[in-house]
Amino acid sequence: ANGNGSGAMLGIMSGSGAVKKTDIGGVPAVTQGLEGLVMAPLVVDKDSDVPGDYIEDESSNWTVLVRPDLAGGLSVQIRFLREESRNRETKLMGFDPKNAAVVCAQFKFENKRSDGRTIRRIHLMQRKVTNSGTVPTTRVRIPQEIASIDISKMSFATVGLEFAQASDTDGSILAKFDIKCDRGTTPIEIRPALAETIQPIDMTKAEFVSLSGKMHGIHQRSEASFSLPSDDKNKVYKQVLRNILKASNISLIEKWCEDRCKFAGCLPASKLKVLLEIHCDPNTGSGKIIICCDSAMALNTLLLFFVKHAVAEE
Repeated sequence: ANGNGSGAMLGIMSGSGAVKKTDIGGVPAVTQGLEGLVMAPLVVDKDSDVPGDYIEDESSNWTVLVRPDLAGGLSVQIRFLREESRNRETKLMGFDPKNAAVVCAQFKFENKRSDGRTIRRIHLMQRKVTNSGTVPTTRVRIPQEIASIDISKMSFATVGLEFAQASDTDGSILAKFDIKCDRGTTPIEIRPALAETIQPIDMTKAEFVSLSGKMHGIHQRSEASFSLPSDDKNKVYKQVLRNILKASNISLIEKWCEDRCKFAGCLPASKLKVLLEIHCDPNTGSGKIIICCDSAMALNTLLLFFVKHAVAEE
């Protein structure tokens, strides 16, 4: 959430909630053919096992979307689903999991009211996107209303977003919602980063080496150095690998061979290949990120993203 509580831009759990469909204008309609297939969002103790926590390895990091001090005690976090978790949820909601323009997000709602009272009637309402240069949604699946969440309890729900088209431009796909409850309304924006909408691919080490060897042009290859404050080899390796895989939807091709690991994916619209190689000295924590792609715009965007959000994170 931003500092004034007016909303948040994101990149985005599965305790599936029963879903309803809205069109671009946000007009609700009954989800044809899916009635009764999924349960309404469940409310659980915050210290209990998280529903759908088996998707931890198939999702992005949790990100704060709504701060409780700016929303009457309602806390909302989000993460994006990937791989089989995404495929399962998108099919359940009636989307084509092969469509690169489909994004599946998980919300976590929690009651953090300071006075210990209940929060009631929590639900999402879609808003129209009128921003120029952005790609709006054509179909949305949102959960049914959560009747109430008592203090120190939480609820999980899944949201499906189908955009008008896939895009290779960072932050160009956009969905807007109001999160409503009896404590008020908080506007939010869901704007997945390009690193999140990259499509994972299968590639052998030999194919990676062959393709990267052909991409040496100034607009095909970019690199940057980094440093991690650690003298623990296993910690450095684990941290770098986890940060890359949690920060993006890219595929792991080779895991730490001669102090290097390799990743690959393709851009969602053009399907141009994206090759990422990490060099890291585990004794010093210093290393280098190399990205190859035939899209100069995507190349620079992804390099900055991985330096800031993936490798540099603790």
